[in-house]
Amino acid sequence: YKRTFYLPVFTNDFDVKFFPEGGALLSIPHQNVAFKAQGADGFSKDIEGFLFNSKGDTLTNFRSEHNGMGVFTMNPIDNETYYITAKTNDSITKRFDLPAVEPKGISIAMSHYKQEIRFEVQKTEATEWPQKLFLLAHTRGKLSILQPITPERTFGKMNDSLFTEGITHFMLIDQQGNALSSVLDFKL
Repeated sequence: YKRTFYLPVFTNDFDVKFFPEGGALLSIPHQNVAFKAQGADGFSKDIEGFLFNSKGDTLTNFRSEHNGMGVFTMNPIDNETYYITAKTNDSITKRFDLPAVEPKGISIAMSHYKQEIRFEVQKTEATEWPQKLFLLAHTRGKLSILQPITPERTFGKMNDSLFTEGITHFMLIDQQGNALSSVLDFKL
């Protein structure tokens, strides 16, 4: 038998989770922060709202794009805190704090457009460049790329024909093999 029963939800409460690109919210320019809004019933909630700093200055507005998910870009600053106010279609408004800005770290940002994948590696001012840094990419455990990244060349592009279909995991690793940052990319 195949039946679905939906239990009634007696609250319009919702929650928002944040996912800074590269894994951590760093004090670097132009960091993308993805978000996912979910209702108390477990289903996605479409939201719209504004990003604020600790002084209450409005930095940007945002809106979920698909199933409660979306992204906004910000320029995090050391010793600053950020929060959003989000409103659902039910006219419920709530405040959510973003993760704390980390003063040290390295991050990778990726964009995939048509057949080209572009990447950029950024570090905070307080972070020393590792002796050796590598960009590693694998799809289902099959290594696709292992390339050195230098302070002189922190960006690049590659053709997506280098990767098989599915989810490719890109990571920045140091000489000891420690993962410093990672992002996922999907290819049809």
